[in-house]
Amino acid sequence: MASECSAIIVHPSFPWGLRHFLARGGVGHSPKQIRIHGMPFDCQVHQTQVRTSLAEGRGAGSSFSDSTGRGVWSGSIVLAQWLITNGEVLRFTLGELARPRDRRRPRCVELGSGVGALCATAAAYLGCDAVATDLQEIVALTRRNVCITVLRAAAHGHLFRGTLRAAPLMWGEGEEASVLRDEGNGEGGECAADLVVLADVVYALKGENNSESTSLLRALVRTIKGLSDRKTTIILAHTPRHPATDDAFFQRVLPENDLEAVRLDVSRCPLGADIKRKVNLYQIRYV
Repeated sequence: MASECSAIIVHPSFPWGLRHFLARGGVGHSPKQIRIHGMPFDCQVHQTQVRTSLAEGRGAGSSFSDSTGRGVWSGSIVLAQWLITNGEVLRFTLGELARPRDRRRPRCVELGSGVGALCATAAAYLGCDAVATDLQEIVALTRRNVCITVLRAAAHGHLFRGTLRAAPLMWGEGEEASVLRDEGNGEGGECAADLVVLADVVYALKGENNSESTSLLRALVRTIKGLSDRKTTIILAHTPRHPATDDAFFQRVLPENDLEAVRLDVSRCPLGADIKRKVNLYQIRYV
């Protein structure tokens, strides 16, 4: 079960702090072992509390200082668990999508992966060529964590069916092709991802007006569309926090980009009742 988590990090940009929204865990820089039921190895996550600039990292035009990627959020655990629980269906669906294009493995991109990259790790284990993306400063630690996880799994005889890497990506800056491009041969940048996953990326910015938060959400949606097409499976894990921001995303930003969010069932996931009630799972679809 996914009962362990990285440190609780107090975040100044949330009206009520993070303690209610992060999964339980210790405090400090020590690594945390996170178990996703169905994966025969733990994901080891190191974290740090150094904050980074949103303007430098995500290109959303804000001077706001963001440390949300430094901890593991409840939504990423739920989404990673959902991927593993539905692995057989996903492998068939994504395989059918990928093979007609160029007989490659399905491509997965995780947006706002944080240092844990749990969703990208789950996708890679299922057979995707997965890339975890976040701020430049966060990705350095993400790379370390995914390398440790892959090496630890291999040392115990558990091989990934796909590949896993981490790369920086600024939302709304049109850099999606560079993320999709295969590192080995420089090809594939023109193709959409087969799977896009996002966990706890919709939130309010304390001290900023609502238009600033909405601008960030629009940058996120531009990135989603830059990575996807109508054949792409897009899955969002969302913890409701701030009604105005949630309404802006689901009722305005998605519809104005010809997208909709459809609630998914998490009842089959082997998770505690509390986390199932706290986190909602959606499929984002083109309309």
